[in-house]
Amino acid sequence: MAWKYRPEQDEEYVADYLKDKGLSFTFDERLPAFYINHPDPEKHYIAYQYYYTTGRWGVMYNKRNKNRKHYRCKNIETLVDKYILNENQEEGKRT
Repeated sequence: MAWKYRPEQDEEYVADYLKDKGLSFTFDERLPAFYINHPDPEKHYIAYQYYYTTGRWGVMYNKRNKNRKHYRCKNIETLVDKYILNENQEEGKRT
């Protein structure tokens, strides 16, 4: 049997968290998924697709998941703090 983790977060909680972090996003009710824009304005072509019901997410380039990969995270906090914002901080340290 495969282990699955279901985040206990609703749409409103995720939207409020993203607003608190200052990230711009859109919500697609058909999927239901959040499209979180990359925080760096120069990388406007990168977005993160996050399914809040399952915790799955992927990196989108020009609104397409060219690698067709999805990853799992425990919750929206993990995705934003560990992957989206941490990536920006590491890039700032390199330059």
